[in-house]
Amino acid sequence: MSDNHQVKLTQQGYDALEAELSELTENKIPTAIQRVSVARSQGDLRENSEYHAAREELAMLEAKRDELQSLVQNAKIIKKSKSQKVQLGSEVEITIDGQAKKQTFSLVSEWEADPVQKKISEKSPIGQALLGKKAGEKAVIQAPSGDVVYNVIKVS
Repeated sequence: MSDNHQVKLTQQGYDALEAELSELTENKIPTAIQRVSVARSQGDLRENSEYHAAREELAMLEAKRDELQSLVQNAKIIKKSKSQKVQLGSEVEITIDGQAKKQTFSLVSEWEADPVQKKISEKSPIGQALLGKKAGEKAVIQAPSGDVVYNVIKVS
């Protein structure tokens, strides 16, 4: 990611990234450094699999830290607006193809997306179809099995 690339995040997503970055820098990386040090003291490094595994883990943690630092530095926090249209940060209540069962999810950035927690990316096919819709409108998503119609019930 270039240093000038803005990353749109909700406040909740930004806070989660900062917490993860803090955990890495304050706990996980120091623990990995200690593990490398202990493994190094065990002798011949050419045949020391524990040392090589510890170095690999440390490198992955440092790469993750660098990525998170870049995300946090380039973050643009999206404020929740009073708009009645679906946008980044909106909570959307829908029904699918006229089913009675309502589903609610949040529209978030690609960095925050987590379908298990009902957070869908604005860049996903569903997210893109719902952007700009208001309560009472429909969004049609083309799927391999045919079109799926999402009825927007409520936007908050």
